[in-house]
Amino acid sequence: TSKLYKLKDLTIMPITAFCKGDVTGDGKGNSSDLLAVKRHIKKIDMLTGYSFLAADINGSRVINSSDLMAIKSHIKGVKRLW
Repeated sequence: TSKLYKLKDLTIMPITAFCKGDVTGDGKGNSSDLLAVKRHIKKIDMLTGYSFLAADINGSRVINSSDLMAIKSHIKGVKRLW
C-alpha cells in the first residue's frame, strides 16, 4: 500500500515509474531483461507487477516472443523503446 502525505490542502502519493523493456527495473535495457522475459515465456520464473508491465511491450497482457524481439531490438539499438 502507498503512504499518503498531507501538506495543507495538497495530498502527495508516491508512484512507481517504469520503462517498457526494463524488466529488471535497473534503469537499463540489457541481457538481464531478455533473460527474465525468456524465463517467463518458458514458465520458469513468472513476471508480475511492474516487471510484467515492462515486459508486455505491445500491451497484449501476454508476454510472448513478440515482446522478447522488441526488447532485443531495443538493446541492439535497432528500434528504441525509450
